[in-house]
Amino acid sequence: MPSRAVDWAERHPWRLLGAYLLVTTALYQLALRAPLYAPMVVPPLPWEDAVPLLPWSAWIYMTYFALMPSFVVATREAADPRLGARLLLAAMLVVLGNLTINLFLPTEVGRVLDPAAAGGWPLSQIIEGDTPRAALPSGHVSLPTALTALAFVGGLRARWAYAAWTILLGVSVLTTRQHVLLDALAGLVYGGVGAGLAYLAVRRR
Repeated sequence: MPSRAVDWAERHPWRLLGAYLLVTTALYQLALRAPLYAPMVVPPLPWEDAVPLLPWSAWIYMTYFALMPSFVVATREAADPRLGARLLLAAMLVVLGNLTINLFLPTEVGRVLDPAAAGGWPLSQIIEGDTPRAALPSGHVSLPTALTALAFVGGLRARWAYAAWTILLGVSVLTTRQHVLLDALAGLVYGGVGAGLAYLAVRRR
């Protein structure tokens, strides 16, 4: 990645976050509302019916939106500010890659929860405002997985917090019925592999 991009990320991490949020929100809405072709349905595995519906876990599910802002803070505390900027850029590349997959390989969850059966707010609001598309890989799993991997690479103090956050979000995507196990596993694999590839990319001159 050009040195100037790393320089800018180091000097203006919050501006970078703002641009990232605008771009990723637009791409996500495109994947949800205007798939390029009929999405492939990702079915639940037979034993997934045994996973309980836990409406309160929607609060954990919603903490996804705090991941990237928290990572800006975490990378600012890196011993080497330039390393912190590279870690932040790598994390953003992982999300852009995830959305590219969602755009060009449309998928949707085969098990859709009725908002009336969601057990109240906020899960009912999540279901009404979302669609079952952009299912695989699950961004709710791939991003925290990537942040965990990058935090360990950078020796960030928050690395174990991100590891715990990954587990909590991985469970919440199943207990809110927003994803099935295949989505979550794909997110886990993509998040780890994507973090490694993205970090190698941002280290290149």
